[in-house]
Amino acid sequence: MQREAPLALGSGVGVIIIAAYYLKVPWLVNVSKELLDWAVILSAFALMVASVSLVRKHVLSIALREKTAPHSLLLLLVLGAMAGTGIGLGTNAASFKFLYDSVLSPIAASMMGSIVFYFVSAAYRTFRAKSLEATLLLAACILVMLGRSTIGAAIWPGASGAADWLLGVPNTAANRGIIIGAALGLVSAGARLLLGIDRSYVGES
Repeated sequence: MQREAPLALGSGVGVIIIAAYYLKVPWLVNVSKELLDWAVILSAFALMVASVSLVRKHVLSIALREKTAPHSLLLLLVLGAMAGTGIGLGTNAASFKFLYDSVLSPIAASMMGSIVFYFVSAAYRTFRAKSLEATLLLAACILVMLGRSTIGAAIWPGASGAADWLLGVPNTAANRGIIIGAALGLVSAGARLLLGIDRSYVGES
């Protein structure tokens, strides 16, 4: 019963939401909206539990004087400042906006900037012309970069047109194939959950 009840609840909720989306029955739509509202509330509680778990982990790291203790202390200080300011003064407060604009946004931008170096490293390893496919990929990458830069038009006037064709035809076709494959995988995963075949969310493999 401990396993069957969550499975039945999850499958029932999924069927109701899918049926409401396609059938447009008024009472079914109202039930679906109510369930989605409950999902938002449960997500908030899940975020709270995750926050408590995060704080416990880093407090333990500080108490044990681990090597990462300074980082844990910094994380807790920033977490407390952001949470305390946002909850106590509101997200429209000048102090909260200052922390968001002057601390969080620059840190996020720095992290995204550092990821560029990993992209360059991965591109260097990937674009080595060791095979026909790698050579074609390297040539397409060079054409797109030339077509999107001012120096490309000076080197070859047709670079912009070639880049547009590569992005509009082969790239679009590949993207649509990936999206279709991901959609089919999502439908398959959803069907497994609704039918109770995939029971990972109740602790079964």
